[in-house]
Amino acid sequence: MFPREMRVYSESAMAATLFVSNIYFKNTSGYFDISSDLKPLLHTWSLGVEMQFYLIFPPLLILLAKYRRQNIFKYISIILIISITLSQLAAINKPTPGFYLLWSRLWEFLIGALVVLYFNKEENISAKIPANIM
Repeated sequence: MFPREMRVYSESAMAATLFVSNIYFKNTSGYFDISSDLKPLLHTWSLGVEMQFYLIFPPLLILLAKYRRQNIFKYISIILIISITLSQLAAINKPTPGFYLLWSRLWEFLIGALVVLYFNKEENISAKIPANIM
C-alpha cells in the first residue's frame, strides 16, 4: 500500500476496533473518496451499528423495566416509530448519515425486541418453541 492508503486502512481498523466504524465511514465517504472496493474494512460499519445498539439498549431496557415495567412494549414501539420516521426523512435529506448511523437503523433491531416482548408477555418464550427444536 501507498502511505495514504495505509493511513486510511489504519484509521478504519482503529474505528472498527472501537466499534465506531459506521461513524468513521460516514465521515470519510464522499464524492472524491476512494472507491469502496479499496476499503477492505468497509463491511464493519454494520458491526459498529450493532455494537452501539448492544451497548445502549440493555441499560435502556433496565431503566424501563425498573420504572415502567408494564409499558415497555409501548415505549419501545414509540422509539421504533420515531426511528422509522427519521430513517425515511434521512433517506430523502441526508442519505449518508441515514445509511451509516444508529438512529436511522434502530428500528431494525427494535422489531426483534418487540417480537421477543410480545411472545414473552404472558408466558415463558421457551414454552412456545416445539420440544424437538431445543
